[in-house]
Amino acid sequence: MMIEMSAPVCAQEQLSEWHCVLYHKQRTSARTRFLRLSGDVVFPQPDEDATLAETVPSVKVRAHPAAGLAGVSATVGLGAAELRVDGEPLGAIGEPPTPVWLVEVTTIDPPFDEVAAFGGAFVSIMEMRDVPEAQRALLRLAYERILG
Repeated sequence: MMIEMSAPVCAQEQLSEWHCVLYHKQRTSARTRFLRLSGDVVFPQPDEDATLAETVPSVKVRAHPAAGLAGVSATVGLGAAELRVDGEPLGAIGEPPTPVWLVEVTTIDPPFDEVAAFGGAFVSIMEMRDVPEAQRALLRLAYERILG
């Protein structure tokens, strides 16, 4: 029996079929902020006309959600240990529908400087009124999950 191994996938290739919404929840006050990049809350940025799928596609085998954390970590300048996938996918976006995971930044304070270095910012949900409709729907689902 012969097993063929594939070459390791680089961080950008991992992110091509993996999307997430990153958030930070302050432990003492529960103040919740979301990472916003180039006007989007879904990372990496989906197509401008991407829509939210009714359901997450059912597949027999899906990559573990932590698989995409390496690409996110390399891009936003955080260690993989500072990121945690929070439950099942929030939904799916794009065509074909790709799961969107909720990812918590587990640092004590939001890493403002690290994300500012690549044009990102941690902002409140109230500052997301102008993001595309599908992303606002994902934010609503994320906020409901985070606050319980």
